Amino acid sequence: MIERYANKQITAIWSDKSKLEKWQAVELAVIMAREKMGIFPAGTHQRIAAALESHPFDADAVAYWKAKDKEINHDLNAFLDERLRHIPAELHQYWHKGLTSYDTEEPAMALLLKESLQQIELPYRTTINLLLELAKKYRYTPMLGRTHGQEAKLQSFGKRCLTWLKGLQCSYELLIQAAIFANQSKLSGAIGNHQGLTMAEEAKALEILELKPFIGATQIMPRIIYVPIANALELMVASLTQIAEDIRLGSRSGNPIMQEPFGKKQKGSSAMPHKKNSITTEQQIGMLTAARNFAQMLRERVITWEERAIEQSCVERIAWPDLFAVVMQSFKNMNKVLEGLQVYPDNMMQEIVNSRGCYASEDAKDWLKERIAPFGLTHEDAYRIVQVASFIAHQIPVYRRKIRDAKIISYEQADGILRNTDTLLISVDDIIIITEIIEMANLRPVEELDIEQATVDAWNKVISDIFDQPENQQSWNRLFTIAYQLRGEAAIFKAFGIE
Repeated sequence: MIERYANKQITAIWSDKSKLEKWQAVELAVIMAREKMGIFPAGTHQRIAAALESHPFDADAVAYWKAKDKEINHDLNAFLDERLRHIPAELHQYWHKGLTSYDTEEPAMALLLKESLQQIELPYRTTINLLLELAKKYRYTPMLGRTHGQEAKLQSFGKRCLTWLKGLQCSYELLIQAAIFANQSKLSGAIGNHQGLTMAEEAKALEILELKPFIGATQIMPRIIYVPIANALELMVASLTQIAEDIRLGSRSGNPIMQEPFGKKQKGSSAMPHKKNSITTEQQIGMLTAARNFAQMLRERVITWEERAIEQSCVERIAWPDLFAVVMQSFKNMNKVLEGLQVYPDNMMQEIVNSRGCYASEDAKDWLKERIAPFGLTHEDAYRIVQVASFIAHQIPVYRRKIRDAKIISYEQADGILRNTDTLLISVDDIIIITEIIEMANLRPVEELDIEQATVDAWNKVISDIFDQPENQQSWNRLFTIAYQLRGEAAIFKAFGIE
């Protein structure tokens, strides 16, 4: 991974030094297991381990290993030769006895995956806590939800934070389940039939490494066993990217409802000083592309020729460390964004006002359904009544319609319109809401819908009769209150431990 997106811990785990140390740990575990089982003489492990510990993998050792690898074109054999330099000659016979290269490399791979997976918990917990704090802070802050990019119903911004949190929790649960596969490995020989180590020796050595035997391997572990880990890591990045995507959508110019933090010395654009570009959340979208493709590299290398080929090796050396680095960078991105997230309740409220009461259209439709049947109207009529009212509420004033329909033929004409801001802006006094349109029986045909005047007249007559009853006016107005619209959220917050 390039330095810009590298993670210090992940880089260290997948470094040459770390890999060599884990290869050595596997070799020593096999020697220890055989000694404990009486196969190797007592003291063998202690003598070999002491000799190797006095010669750790410093820069000289790594350089020797690389030079040897270049000479023989086999990195595991180069490792074995480098370590044999420090082991007494009479003990050489016990070093790598009965093992093939991937008997050493497979348990080491499992250890690398386990150690990498452990790095995720801390930033994950940080994100969860940040989302919980945001949910508590904005529990009673209403905002307009959107479906298909269109205004929908109301929710609190706190509840939006809980939906982000739940998605992240789901991906983490999948990762925990997938991580179980990193607890298994093999020491079963060149084609997996235990010609070098018995199953008992394998089990004992893997136990020392805190791993369990995988029965049914060839020379290597079946690569499909690691696919769930790659998938879960990809989905974790996707859950973080969902948060980024929502914040990006909410930060667009005009009346942004939220924005990622912007530093006091930050520049949003080299050309346009007014810009506050959402660079971190935009970067996060790219992180998902990277994660998806690294995971796909690993998925594509599930199949091997018969007992062993080497296709997956080069892919794994790149894809695993880079995939983990992308995960860690994604947490870094989103924790930075969430910690400094700028939330604008005033603009959220403005969006609600601009919806003209349509946020309660479903409740209005259902309310009418309960009351129009005695007048001979149907459920379809209730739907259309609210639809017509919504279309009327969103019709623009005549002076704005003139601008929309005008053919602008010069820049001077456009400048004139722009300077005359009274024709471009709409005041709160001009806003008509569906509450009043329906309650006052002010329905009329609209050009967007094929509904005749006679039908609208019949609707207005029934609506007038319904609202002649004071109790209906009271229950109707209640539909449009924040408390009524968010009436179901208390149970959601309670499920997350927020009273």
